[in-house]
Amino acid sequence: MFINTKETKLVENHIFVNQTFLVEELLNKEILDFSDIENLYDSDEEVKEIFEWWLVSDWLAYHLRKQNEVIIEYYGSYWWGRTCFGQAIAIDGNIKEIANKLG
Repeated sequence: MFINTKETKLVENHIFVNQTFLVEELLNKEILDFSDIENLYDSDEEVKEIFEWWLVSDWLAYHLRKQNEVIIEYYGSYWWGRTCFGQAIAIDGNIKEIANKLG
């Protein structure tokens, strides 16, 4: 169990549900196009590997964009393409950085 930190509060309030299957289906059925994915390439123009897609708030999507994280915005929904796995989201470096900027 996590201690109730600002990172866990951020996750609880702004990350809603894993929607990896949904986003992959939308891409496979060409409802979404790869051109809809923001920040898909790293600084070396290599495609970032996405392991999970999470439905997030517009507020968090804004802050993740500022960190050059992978985002899809589609009809008022925002998905974050998580490029790591195997650890709790609350301890991801980018989540910690956003939480620390909040004070």
